[in-house]
Amino acid sequence: MSHSIRFRLQLWMSCLFTIILLVAGISLCIIDDKARMNSIDSSLAHKLAAVHFAARDSLEFNKPKADWQVPPHKTAKVYDSRTQSLNDLLLGPGSEQFSEGWVKEKAYFIVWDSKGKRLVASRNVPATASLPEVTDKGPVLFRWHESDREAYQVTASDDIVLVGQSSEPVYAEQIAWIQQLAMLGTALLVAVIWGVRRITDTIISPLESLACQASAISADTISRHISVDNTKDEIGKLAGVLNETFARLETAFCKQKQFVADAAHELRTPLAAIRTSIQTSLSRPRSADEYRMTLEDISTRTDRLCILSESLLSLAKLEESLERRQETPAPCAATVDQCIFQLQEQAALKGVQLINVTAGTLLEIDAVPLQQLFTNLLSNAITYGEPDTDIVIQSSACASLPGQLVIDVINAGPTLSAETLRCMFDRFYRADPARDTTNSHAGLGLTIVKKIVTEYKGAVSVRSHDNITTFTVTLPVAQQNTVTTASKNNKEHTHDALI
Repeated sequence: MSHSIRFRLQLWMSCLFTIILLVAGISLCIIDDKARMNSIDSSLAHKLAAVHFAARDSLEFNKPKADWQVPPHKTAKVYDSRTQSLNDLLLGPGSEQFSEGWVKEKAYFIVWDSKGKRLVASRNVPATASLPEVTDKGPVLFRWHESDREAYQVTASDDIVLVGQSSEPVYAEQIAWIQQLAMLGTALLVAVIWGVRRITDTIISPLESLACQASAISADTISRHISVDNTKDEIGKLAGVLNETFARLETAFCKQKQFVADAAHELRTPLAAIRTSIQTSLSRPRSADEYRMTLEDISTRTDRLCILSESLLSLAKLEESLERRQETPAPCAATVDQCIFQLQEQAALKGVQLINVTAGTLLEIDAVPLQQLFTNLLSNAITYGEPDTDIVIQSSACASLPGQLVIDVINAGPTLSAETLRCMFDRFYRADPARDTTNSHAGLGLTIVKKIVTEYKGAVSVRSHDNITTFTVTLPVAQQNTVTTASKNNKEHTHDALI
């Protein structure tokens, strides 16, 4: 389960949204707490002002009665002390301190004189209420006293006025609000998780469908393509890449099947001939000359089988070496000289002269495949070219493709038909088997040439007209300077070039 992309995606997205909701909830709680605290402080400041004014008014009773400022139509009530006047003002019937708001909010007040003597206090003052420590007059200050929030102030006459309020009702409301918020957050989280699951299903389901279709494709059904609803999104592009890969695999399988069929055909023909010759020889007694002719024919066909098996082995080794190539640049002219030296005896048997007019350019190809490429091209030219002629291999810079070297192998011979030119690089194809009197070719040489050139991002083509056949190879040039050299295929010159 933990390896499932669907599960991990759902888990991570759910965790992310959970964290977001938690952060949002905590932020809302902090904001709400500050708002409630500001509301409490504002209410306490308002209540403190009422008590403050009452304490200020009680100062009038410390003056002589003649100094009292009483309106003409009012009769002043006489008090014996400030305490009595404060009790009447703050605790008497009709005072706002006995209003339902104060009772509901569990508000209380205390007034001390400048000497710290308690002048008046509400009946619900906590037993632990204490005189606050103040030094400055004027500003309203706030403090926590146990679970109560209190506001206090020093008046102009140095009285200390304090108003307090229990925070329990506020916290009870806040807890109820938090519970509602938690319920809403839980419902939102459930909705988010459900949405995340739907989203991940929408994302993963096409991938699962793609994987299911891909897993159903085998070697027998490789022609089947993966179908998707939308070919323009990322999944559609992935399906397109897989279809292209399967198409290339299908092509490779088809080539492999064709190669096996062609190889079986090429092997079956000489084997059938050998078997027929043996059965014919054993059908009745024959003379020594007849047996010798039969054995010579069998030997010739056996040589053909050996050449074919060696070609197949060379092709397999080439594919393995191409997979492990080192990308070490190889010189063109020196490699051609080595190939000419190796083919000297074969060329001499037909009176053919090999002429190297190539540049010493370093090519972006390993030495071994480059040598096999030139060897196959020259050997093919020797085998199917006219005897007592020259075979020229030359090079030139490619005008249309900078950084490419064009190499031509030119030999005299019959003009080849368009059909022959089209099939020239097919496996086991031989343009004119009757002219291969040595039976030294199995029809794989040019196939190997094309494979090498294609692997190293080059190109190969052939043209034939006016009894001249030209094979043209284009290969990328290494980032090196080039030096033009020319040599001729006499043995001494080639040996010196190798040294």
